[in-house]
Amino acid sequence: MTSQEFQAFKGLMTRVAGVLGKPAPDDDTAEFAFAVINNALPDVTISELTRAAFAHLKESRFYPTPSHLIDAVNDERDRNVPESPVYRLPPHEDREADRAAFEECRARVRAVIGRVGRPMPSAEPWEDDRTADQVARDRAEIRDQLAALTRRND
Repeated sequence: MTSQEFQAFKGLMTRVAGVLGKPAPDDDTAEFAFAVINNALPDVTISELTRAAFAHLKESRFYPTPSHLIDAVNDERDRNVPESPVYRLPPHEDREADRAAFEECRARVRAVIGRVGRPMPSAEPWEDDRTADQVARDRAEIRDQLAALTRRND
């Protein structure tokens, strides 16, 4: 802590105390508060502490403790972190090559499924051999079963 930084911090805290109608901190109290802040944030600047004091005064009627100022500085630093870059996939240039790679992948998956010994339901597309009347009859039967369950639970 340089004497110039301490004098600037003490002046800031004196002004904050004046705004709040409190007595100005003595040299020992201001020096200890600045040491606590410097210990938590070794690279803190007076301008950051001034913005932190302003932010604290906007939200509170009480004299800021070192923890209030440290939290305000950290909050400001967190808001100023640059956003992460957005990564996008490159555009499809050769759809035929993509389609061929997909078909090759599908063939490999089907080969693995064939080695398992029993067919998996998602391996082949499912085809419904029922007629529209059979589908309607099955849906009506399911609807009746659900209605019967509902009646029993009421």
